[in-house]
Amino acid sequence: MALQEVARILADTARRPADLVTRFGGEEFLLILPDTDTSGAKRLCEQIRETLALAAIEHSESPLGKLSVSLGFTTLRPMELASVQALIDAADSALYSAKEKGRNRVECKAVSELT
Repeated sequence: MALQEVARILADTARRPADLVTRFGGEEFLLILPDTDTSGAKRLCEQIRETLALAAIEHSESPLGKLSVSLGFTTLRPMELASVQALIDAADSALYSAKEKGRNRVECKAVSELT
């Protein structure tokens, strides 16, 4: 039920016609947000984090007693080239950085930071 509520919050937040929200595996979701720059992506991620906090979804295994979310993202500028895997790797690296820095936060990592 918690994953369904998270999915609903993601879909309600990333609601432009071209936005795509999909479950990526386990407890991870992938959002594809065309024509969104770094500041716009960060703003949307913070909105997701805040909306999820307000939803106060119970989670007995969390130290807070409720679900929190760590978000990692990357962006690709026009004319910049990167493989799909490189984009996923950068976002995944940002996600783990968010978790290492205390969870319930948003982190960004550029594809170029991985090389």
